[in-house]
Amino acid sequence: MFCPKCGKQLNDGDTFCAFCGEPLNNNVGAAQPLPTQYQSPTSVPNDTVQAKRSNPLVVFFSALAVGLVLIGGFMLFINPGYLLERDDDDSSRPKREKNNSSVTAESSAAPTSESPEAEPAETDTAAETVTATTTTTVTTAAPETTAPTETTTEQTTTAADEGLEEKNAVYSEAMSLSTADRPKFDEFEWCFGQGGLVYEAPAGADMMTEPLGYSGGWKAMVIYNPTNSAGTFMRELDNVSIEVNGDSVVITIDWYLMETDVSGSYSEEDMEDSVFFGSVTDTGIYASGDAEISINNLWRADGSQYALGAIVTSDGLPAYLAMVRP
Repeated sequence: MFCPKCGKQLNDGDTFCAFCGEPLNNNVGAAQPLPTQYQSPTSVPNDTVQAKRSNPLVVFFSALAVGLVLIGGFMLFINPGYLLERDDDDSSRPKREKNNSSVTAESSAAPTSESPEAEPAETDTAAETVTATTTTTVTTAAPETTAPTETTTEQTTTAADEGLEEKNAVYSEAMSLSTADRPKFDEFEWCFGQGGLVYEAPAGADMMTEPLGYSGGWKAMVIYNPTNSAGTFMRELDNVSIEVNGDSVVITIDWYLMETDVSGSYSEEDMEDSVFFGSVTDTGIYASGDAEISINNLWRADGSQYALGAIVTSDGLPAYLAMVRP
């Protein structure tokens, strides 16, 4: 048989159409209500549809969203710029609260749109204040750090300058007394006379200890074999030049005049100068070459300078050395 509504073929004995749900009256005295799962959507009661549309959860979340939007708008209205200037630093909260109070007061007299422009200006001012404070602190501390270093440098430089000035003064004195004049025997009566030879500086003499003070030209007298152990007596007049360079010493002897108790006096000016090389010692200077020369007593008195020493010739003959200038 076929459904009288949709025309689909059905089995004999069916009480309703399996395709459209149309009830069939064959072999049934009265129509039976269709099961709920086979009811047409159009047959669903309006109350059921309205219940689905009025789901409590949907209503709740919708109301919550609307409430949050209203609260957020209200907060933005009464406190403009809040979200832009939020700061968790406790030190800035009092200032922010003060600024917010000022903005709120201005909002009542001016449009709300102008309020956010005031806040950045305050922030810039605070930043400038912090920068200025930091710069001042660094500038103040700098002189305290560098001052000790400058003082130490000045003290060291002063000590060095004083030492250099002293050396220069001694050397200037030596050059002012330096001489190349030929000596005379009577200029050495201070060390050779009836009282015998003088081997040391007088007591309380102003001793010369700076080697630069030895530099320059001297008049010299040399007495060979001063103890006269060989039975002969010889004395000699020469010009001696001393050059001091640090710890090094160069002594040059310009031979001039020899006098003996046998042959009298004769000139030695034709002899080649002798050069001796040596160094500064704890007591004076020492040099060697054709002979060995040591000068250990040097002092100044009455505007002149004096020196005493010894010479040992290459053949071992001892000699007494005395020098004076000018």
